[in-house]
Amino acid sequence: ILYISKNLDNYKAAMYQKEMLAEISKRASVSVYGPGNNNYNKGTHIHDVVKNLHNKPDWIIIGHAWLSDSVKDENIGPDPGLKLQEVNIPKAIILNKEYVRLDEKLDWIKNNKFQVGFSHSHDVTRYSNQSDTNFIFVPFGFDKNKIPFDNSIEKDVHIAFSGVLQNMNISSDQDDSRVRIMKLIYHTLFDIPLLKRRKFKNMNIVWNSIPRGKVRLLIARLLGKWKRFSDDEYFYLQKRSIFFINTPSPCDIVSPRIFENMACKSIPLCIESSSYKHAINEESIIQFKKDLSDFYLKVDHYINNDKERERIVEANYKIAIKNHSWSSRVDMMLSSLNNCNL
Repeated sequence: ILYISKNLDNYKAAMYQKEMLAEISKRASVSVYGPGNNNYNKGTHIHDVVKNLHNKPDWIIIGHAWLSDSVKDENIGPDPGLKLQEVNIPKAIILNKEYVRLDEKLDWIKNNKFQVGFSHSHDVTRYSNQSDTNFIFVPFGFDKNKIPFDNSIEKDVHIAFSGVLQNMNISSDQDDSRVRIMKLIYHTLFDIPLLKRRKFKNMNIVWNSIPRGKVRLLIARLLGKWKRFSDDEYFYLQKRSIFFINTPSPCDIVSPRIFENMACKSIPLCIESSSYKHAINEESIIQFKKDLSDFYLKVDHYINNDKERERIVEANYKIAIKNHSWSSRVDMMLSSLNNCNL
């Protein structure tokens, strides 16, 4: 496989991009080409890129990080000189951030004549029709190597959340449910949780959210209300937590966090949405109403019903390990390429 992507070695956000590439590299001979890699020369024609490889690739895959998500970039493809449309090697693309410049991305895919597309969004029929490319839905996954379960870790956190409070990109269509949950639990100021409300005062809650706006983020950091977790810290928090709060990502995409929660034996606590059914069995999650009217009742019920909670936890763990790792996702992707009728 010739995998076209910018170098991800020092990429600090969206670790799923590195995890998927690492898993593909375990199963195939992969050459990575793109900015930040030693072999990259901008403007080199794809024919010359292929000539410089030891073996002709069976497939070219365009990775998550290739197409631009910034409206400031004139070209959505960062290297028009590649001229991917002129190569006769089959091409696949992993679509990313479907809520940003989507029409341009799909036009680019159509113009460059791809055979297969993969998306973490379930809206693949639309993508297929608009791009003249066969799109396949691949839910997010988790890296088994990063989160081996340790039964010695005490479940001392009742509720946890870590991440962006609300995606403010105008195209993301992400609601303010995380903000409302935070305000239900805490007295807040400028998106910063200050003091737990009376109902939750006896619960151990870890809330590590990124506020909306740079100034608020700076204040949160100065007050010790937000920090960037390392991978180890982030997964350790999940392993300590009885519940981990989840809401759909932009475009109603089911995020990697739900599968990580299941593998860490933390119950995904989710706001009601029809999107989950596309990626998981809804019995694996606890859903609460959009108006949050039953949020406390659901949490209190499962905290005080150990057997019912443990039944969900153990079933989730087995399902996650068997079906939801990046290993399973990549097996499915490569099988799709092998079975592709060209």
